[in-house]
Formats: sequence, structure tokens, C-alpha cells
Amino acid sequence: MVHITALLMVKNESKRIGVTLESLNVDCIDRIAVYDTGSGDNTLDICRDFTFKELVIKEGPWINFEYSRNKSIEWVESLESCEWILLLDANDELKNYENLRDELENMHLMNGFKVEQEWEEDGIIVKYENVKVIKGNRGWRYDGVVHEQLTNDNIIIDNLSIILYQNRNEVSYKCNSRLEWDRYVLTEVLEKEESNGRVMYYLAETNAKLQNYEEALSLYTKRSEMLDVSDERYMAYLNCGHMNVNLNKGDVAIEWFTKACIYLEKNTGKLQPQPFIEIGKLYRIGGFYSMSIVNLQTALKLLDNISDKNLIISRI
Repeated sequence: MVHITALLMVKNESKRIGVTLESLNVDCIDRIAVYDTGSGDNTLDICRDFTFKELVIKEGPWINFEYSRNKSIEWVESLESCEWILLLDANDELKNYENLRDELENMHLMNGFKVEQEWEEDGIIVKYENVKVIKGNRGWRYDGVVHEQLTNDNIIIDNLSIILYQNRNEVSYKCNSRLEWDRYVLTEVLEKEESNGRVMYYLAETNAKLQNYEEALSLYTKRSEMLDVSDERYMAYLNCGHMNVNLNKGDVAIEWFTKACIYLEKNTGKLQPQPFIEIGKLYRIGGFYSMSIVNLQTALKLLDNISDKNLIISRI
């Protein structure tokens, strides 16, 4: 029978760590490993009081996300019976786990698996796929000092049925508190790696959250001009629209939201509701009601990824 360790890297997570631990109190998880990078609250007390599973704790320094996450993996790989590692954040909740052990038993050639992540905020669920289950001692490591990615020179991956769910309303306070640090670090990296689209995108995101709209727009624009096909590039188009809305340039914003639609149709053959919602709202503000209705009706037909359609409709 395969052995599964759930690994969490934490720091001051007392508000949500209990939710994550409770979700891991299931038969398919054999051990919980907590790597703490300097909590000053009672995070570790909560972990030590969790007696339903074998739980091990290690404390290490906070340097950056790449360094500390890689140290956490190295630690877990040194433990006895480190076969499979499930990587979680402190706000994650494990769902749809019933077949996890059976799925891993039948995937002998794989060394990593993508799973579905669901992030819910204000009634909207956004779904991602990321590698979150890895085989121990197979070369998996993180790359990127912030907004880090798992990498492996010999990737053999498949998909698992489990879901990692997050209520993002509960963690926004924590993300916002580190924005200036993110901005400083990402700026340093981009100065050295000018063509790094991932760093460029997340630096734009950080500036947008800090309300540096002109700077964010410049970075999003550069990211949209790269020639890859990716979610990041689509979001760069979309966020160029949002930045122009913030800068009171509604006509220019409509152009960017339209570019987002064109990009999606050309490269994926599918459309998303958000650009149409934003275009519809801008036309309504401008008094172009027929154009507004056309776009909003299109958006409503595409609302297949929303947990509460009535909530979204009420905001249109």
C-alpha cells in the first residue's frame, strides 16, 4: 500500500490551519508534515494538539518561497517511508479524496500529478490545474523566489481526481500584508531576467493591488505582447482592461476586453464570461443599452464556472 505524506509550509497560520488539518483527517493520508518558517502566533500549538494523525514538525528559516519550500521537501524526503508527497498551503482543504490511494497504486510510472485547485472569492470559483502530488526523491524542486513553480527535469505526470479548495476571502489579509516585499523582490528578478513573463505578470499583479495602475498597465501590456499561449497572457489582456477602467479610460478598456475575447477564441476556441461582463457594464455606463444587453446576455450563457450565479447577476 502506498504511503502518502501531506506537507504544509506555514507561518502565522492560526486562523486557518485547523481547517486544513481537519480536511487531512482521512484514511488516505498517512502522515502530516508541518514546516514552520517562523510563526509568532499559536500555529504550532494548534498543530501539536492535532492528535488524529502522525504529525511531524520542523522549524526552519524564512529566506524566500523557493528556498524555504525546497528545504521543506528535502526534509520530508529524508523521513522514513517518503513515497508520495501531497503539497498544500495552510488554507487548503482536501476534497474528493476517496480514490486517491487507489489511483496512486495504479500509476507506477508517474513521478508527479496535477490536481484541480478551486479558489473561491466573493462567490466566484476559479479553477486551476497544478502539480501538487509528487513522488519523493525524484528531483522535484521549486523555482522562483515568489509565485514559485515546481520543476523537474524528468517530468512524467498525469491527473488525479482530488481537489484542493481554498476560501480566498479568509486569506486576503495575509496576501495584502506582503505586497511591498513581493514588489521589491519581483522587481529585482525582472531587472535580471527581462523576458521572464511569469515574473512580469506577477509584478503587474502586485502593482495593481498596490494601486500603481500606470505601472501595472505597462507591465500587463508587455506581457500581452509575448507570443506564448497561456492563461497568463489572456489575463494580461483582461487586466489591461481593468487598469484602464481604474484610469477612467472606458473606451480603451473596451478595446482591451475585446482583445481578451479574440485571444481566447483564436487560441482555445472557447470564451469566458468576464470580458463580456466588463464590456456590458461599460456600455451601460455610457448609455449604450442595446450593446450592453448583448454583451451581458452573452456573459450569462457562459457562466458555467460560478458557484452562485445570482450573486454575479446582482453585480451586473
